[in-house]
Amino acid sequence: MLRSEKSLKGYRIHAKDGEIGRVHDFLADDALWFVRYMVVDTGSLIPRRKVLISPQMLDDPDGAREIFPVERTIKQIKESPEIDTAMPVSRQHHQEALAFGLMATTPWPVTAADPVSTVIRAEEEPDVVRLRSLNELRGYVATARDGTIGRIRDFILDSDEWLIRYVVVDMGTLFAGRKVLLPVGWLLDVSWAERTAHFDIDKSRVQGAPVYEPTQPVNRSYELRVYDYYGRPRYWER
Repeated sequence: MLRSEKSLKGYRIHAKDGEIGRVHDFLADDALWFVRYMVVDTGSLIPRRKVLISPQMLDDPDGAREIFPVERTIKQIKESPEIDTAMPVSRQHHQEALAFGLMATTPWPVTAADPVSTVIRAEEEPDVVRLRSLNELRGYVATARDGTIGRIRDFILDSDEWLIRYVVVDMGTLFAGRKVLLPVGWLLDVSWAERTAHFDIDKSRVQGAPVYEPTQPVNRSYELRVYDYYGRPRYWER
């Protein structure tokens, strides 16, 4: 199912024996663009502490009550390593999360159907796992081959595979706050220093693209409109 990442923020996380906290952020692999971790703010349970939980540990969300069940206990969460979301996630954090059973040990079932050609223009420390906060990416300037498109405002996630399928771009005041979806597979590179994301598309094409309405679902009918407009291969037919 395709869901707005922003709409999932604030969902409550329910352990086997009670509520743990709320969804604060998501950390995505910045080469394949799949969500490896959910960042949970434990709130009053462990004041101002944030911990990592793999989406693989979650059961299906209850959208009506805005709840994610997780197959772990409150004690397991309390004993888990803390994460500083202002910094890149290191291999140490990754291994600690594995040790505390907050990440599945089976290989991640990545089936990204859109070819992802992203090149990250940043020097990385040798021990840094390429994971980035979606909170951090929100507000980055989105650019096309021939100019600026707008700013990143949201992401559309496939919550079955936890892949990021689309980036929501707000085209700004010149277009009356018009929002469009750009497939993440068209993202060429991200400059973390310059806070920009560059897409393999012409600005003139984006300006006439189907409008994205946050109150409306992103279903297959809408996806068909997007891909047919651009005349590019559909990811689900590859």
